[in-house]
This record gives sequence, C-alpha cells and structure tokens, in this order.
Amino acid sequence: MGLACLMLICLCASTGCGGSGGSGVFPGTQSPANNQLAAGPNASVQPNPDQHHGRPWNSPTPSPSVAPSTGPTSTPIATSTPPSVISESGTVRTVNPYGTLPFDLMVQISPGVPYGAINCYAANSGNFRVGDLVNCVGQYTKNVFNNQWIIASSLTLQAGPQPTASPPITTPTPAPPPPPTSAPTATPTPSPVPTTTVTSPPATATPAGVAPANHVLTMALVHAWNGGQNVSASQAAPYLSWASNVSNYVSTLSASGIKAYAYTDGTTEASCSGCSYLWNTLQANPQYISRNCSNATNNVYGDTGQEWVDVTKTGWYPYWVGEVEHAYSTEGSTLAAVFSDNNGAPPTSALPCGVTQSQYVAAVGKMLASTSRPVIFNGLAFGADEQALLDIPNVIGGMTEGCYSGSWTWTTDENAQLAAVAKNKLSICYDTRGTSGASSTGSRLFDYASFLLVFNLPTTMLFESFAPATSGGLSVYPETGLVPTNPLVATPGTIAALSTGGAYAREYAHCFYRGTDEGACAAVVNPSGTSVAFPYVGKYSRTLVLSGSDVLDGGSASFNGSAPGTLAPYSGVIAFK
Repeated sequence: MGLACLMLICLCASTGCGGSGGSGVFPGTQSPANNQLAAGPNASVQPNPDQHHGRPWNSPTPSPSVAPSTGPTSTPIATSTPPSVISESGTVRTVNPYGTLPFDLMVQISPGVPYGAINCYAANSGNFRVGDLVNCVGQYTKNVFNNQWIIASSLTLQAGPQPTASPPITTPTPAPPPPPTSAPTATPTPSPVPTTTVTSPPATATPAGVAPANHVLTMALVHAWNGGQNVSASQAAPYLSWASNVSNYVSTLSASGIKAYAYTDGTTEASCSGCSYLWNTLQANPQYISRNCSNATNNVYGDTGQEWVDVTKTGWYPYWVGEVEHAYSTEGSTLAAVFSDNNGAPPTSALPCGVTQSQYVAAVGKMLASTSRPVIFNGLAFGADEQALLDIPNVIGGMTEGCYSGSWTWTTDENAQLAAVAKNKLSICYDTRGTSGASSTGSRLFDYASFLLVFNLPTTMLFESFAPATSGGLSVYPETGLVPTNPLVATPGTIAALSTGGAYAREYAHCFYRGTDEGACAAVVNPSGTSVAFPYVGKYSRTLVLSGSDVLDGGSASFNGSAPGTLAPYSGVIAFK
C-alpha cells in the first residue's frame, strides 16, 4: 500500500473489500501543471489522496473491469502507474462539492463504467446536474496510494436526470434485520481496564529569547502495518514526536522518546482481509449494521464491502473497547493513545433511520468515552459537532485529514485547529498530497506558513505525506525545525482575525531554527486564487528557502530568500528581518 494510507477505505483499494474502495479527493484541473498552490515551478498542485475519513464525500477508488491503456503524459505526476487516457460513462452523483475555484471543478460519477465511482475534473462541470448521464474522457492517473481520478479533456451530456423514487411522506419503521448466517455472539464484557489519567499538554509560554524544542510536534508512519518508513527509532528520534499505525515497534519507539498510537475504527467496518478488526463481529451481530429507513445497509460511499456501524446502539461499544484493548495487548503497553478513524458524521444518505448527523456524532462521543484509554479521533474539521468531541476527558486530540490540501477547505482547516488550541487539545494537521517532497517545496512552504498561523507549541502537530527521496528517508522535512515563540498577536478565535489586505499573517518576536535564534519572523499566506500584496514590505527582508527532500535525505532550509512585493495565489512565505 502507499506510504500513509490509514483509512480502511484506502486499504480496500489494495486488498479488495467486495466492492470498489478507497478515497481520492484532490484539487485538480484539466492541466495540473497550471495549478499553483505556491509560487515557483515546483509548486504545482498534485492530486491529494485523503486516506482517512477526514472529509465528507471522498470518492471511492474505482476498480475497473479493464485496465486503461497506458498513454504518455506531458505533466509529471507522482504516480504508481503511468497516466492513461480512458472514457468513463455514468450518472453524476455530485457537482463541485468543494467549490468553484478553477482546480475545484469536478463531477463525481457514480455509478459508472468501467469504474464504479470516480471523480472527473472538468472546467465545464457546472453545466451538469445531479442525475445527468455523462461521458468523461481524459487522463486517468493512479497515485502511490492507489487512488485514481480523471483529468478531463471532455465532459459531455448523454442524457438528463434519471427518475428517482419519490421520498416517503412519513418515515417507516425499519423492518427487523435479516437473521445472521451464524449464531450471534453475546455482547462481550470487557476485562477491567486500568484507570488512565489523561492530561493534555500544558499551554506554557516560552520566555523571550529562550530556545524551545528543536522542532515542532511532528508525526509520521514508522514501521506501520500499512506502509510508511522503516527507519530506526534512533534515526527518527531527533525529528519525530509521534509515530502512527505502528506495529510491534512501540517499545523501541517509546524508549527513544517517540510516542505512538494504534489504529482503531468503530464506525466503519470492511470485509477485506486484515483491514477491519471488527468486520466479522459486525456480520455476526447485524443489529449493529447501520440501515436506512428502507432497511437497506448503509454502505460507505457505495462500497458493498464496507458498512457503517449504527453507533447509536450502545451495545456496540464493548466490541470497540475490545479492539482498543487488543491493540494495547499486541502492540505494547507503552502506547500513548489509540486513534479512532472515521468519526466525522456520515453523509445524510448513509445515516441510520431517524438519526441526524448531530445525533450520530454525539453517539460517537459516547463510544469514545467508553474506554479509559487516551483517544485521538479523525474528523476534527467536519464541524462544531465533531469539535465538541474534544470536550470528552479521555480524548486528547483530533486530526484534520487532507489539511491544507485544497483551497476549498483552508479556512475550515485553520479554524478546526484553532478550536483544538482553544481547548488545549492536540490538533494534528495531516497533509495527504503524497507527492515528492523534493519537488513540492512550494506546497511545503504553503503548508508550513499556514501551520504557523495557528501554531501552539504544546498542542499543534504536523503530519505530512510528502514522499521522501529514498527508501531510507522519513516524511519529516527541514522546515519543522523552525519554531517560533512569543507571538505578537495572541492565538485568535478564528483565522479571520489574522486577515490583512487579502493575505493572512502572524508575527513572532523570536524564531528559532534547531535552537538558533533567527530573530523576528512572520508567517504569511495567500489562500486565494488571485495575487495579493505582501503586507510587510520594508519590514522583513529575508525569507525561508527550502531545498531538497526530507531530514534524512539531505534536505535543508536557509534564510536568504528575498522578501516578495506580492504573494502569488495559493502561496506561503515565512519572512525574517
């Protein structure tokens, strides 16, 4: 599997779950080379594989019946197979769900042929409606995460919206679920779990002029069950704070000062081998399968091999607690936390009958509270309901998946992290682009400047999926050694408070690089599609310049760049006096 494929849907794309699996929402246009996420020739937007259920409406990775023919491409894209030209016909499921900026324009085709579901990125997407039968012809690409999409050369109408059944006037009572093929297992009684005192990192100020840690909080896949880097703990320790999805390497990491979490998922279960600890349990206890008001199973994005769990039924919680305890017993008692995936509300079409999205997320919260173990959940950027999960005592933080990977979510991503900072809980910004780190320095600058706008040393964490230069590399990059202190403006309630002339900016009195004070600095971001003025012309004269790849492959940071007069669209700058 790919370097950072954490979500079960993504695993299904590799191993097969009885249907099409995977997820692959990304910013794209008809010509990816024309997309500039940050200034510079190496800053073009690359497809973004959202592996977690970190965003609503991620499209599943298709499973074509016939592999597309290989064709040449003029634009380098980080892929595991060469781009090809294919034709996809099917029904429009959604139109421009991520906005109408040039690289957001797309329709999701589902169902379709030869792919069950796939995103088609086309400049004329706004001409179509949900239910249209369309044909999408264009460049097919599959990246290192096995996520797939089409950049259209043409998107044409075949037929108008197809008739659908009228919705019922009243909500029927669901019929009893079909009997299981095997005798239901009894609701387990978990063994007593030692009480764990969960504390969040203290929000302490750094005295002026005093060097903080040598890097910000970082996370990466190390010795993970689903990929990642197999570097030694001693190699990673100078640069890495947390390791995710570890497998039988916890004690070694812990001894090196690296914290580790174990993966769990109590809200979606998949049939693919090794993908889902609780799939068989769910099938043997079908009363916990989420069903709509017609008593049909709520599949995850149409994948018949993956099912939503009805977490409003509290009898399910002991099974998930059993998964948590299994992780501690097999991966190591020194685990710092468990990760709970897919905690954002399902689409309204996939909710249990009579349950609202808010009610579903509240039930997720009750499930998370049913263990005494520390929990980090995925879905922080979904909204206020999900951010309320941070109030649960044993929840120590939340993750924003796909963080900064598209302009349509930038404000939401920033505000989600600020919500966690306000509650003194960990906020994990997980960028899921998966492109080459060496060729993505512009995107990395955009990410890091955005990260510093909401930065809080004890609680904000950066988790990047940019690919290292070699198999001995680590997806942690030199810029994470830049640690600002003493902000001139206190942490705002929302990112809007940092808006200045079309850009967003935050100044710090001291900015340390690996312990050396580089003086005052400012993080400045332009997340819009038009150029804006640099707000500190004449005040800051130098800028951060990134070269090469990751921290173990010779990547470097310097401070000799020229301060700009304007900020290009979708760009970030870190400036110094």
